[in-house]
Amino acid sequence: ALQRSIGDAQTELNRAAGNRIGVARAYGNLGMLAADESDYVAAREMYEKAIPILREERDESSLAATLVNLGSIFLLTHDYASARGLYEEALVKQRELGDQQRIATSLNNLGSLARLEGNRQVSEALFRESLQLSRLIGDRRLTVSAIQGLAKMALDRGDPLHAALLGPFAYVLAHQVAG
Repeated sequence: ALQRSIGDAQTELNRAAGNRIGVARAYGNLGMLAADESDYVAAREMYEKAIPILREERDESSLAATLVNLGSIFLLTHDYASARGLYEEALVKQRELGDQQRIATSLNNLGSLARLEGNRQVSEALFRESLQLSRLIGDRRLTVSAIQGLAKMALDRGDPLHAALLGPFAYVLAHQVAG
């Protein structure tokens, strides 16, 4: 409650100062707080308030991040078509910005979504692309995530041996990241 009050105050201060990007970012922060509390309706409302402002102000980096956040809300509420559209739009922007880490994250998100939709080939291709990029940029956390996605895909296609080979590799990397 206190964090939301602070977020509301930030929104009003930015609005009073004429700082539209500050208002949009405050909405984004409020959306994250609501999502952390599993209040997906409030989170969606905040992200949907932020997006038009970020579009108008051409803050492409914040817009891409907010699109991903809203996509995740739709994913959690099983609106896969909306999640896909937002994730794909964010990926285009991230590619334009050259943000390799966020590109790898979006590829993982889209891979997970394709898996949930039962589209194994697309899912596996997205996880492989994410894995390649994650390794290229040296991001172990994203590498682990992509490997875990590939291991789940192996299980889905009835290949427990392949999943068993990937699992320990992801486990070791995850502990290297944490430690």
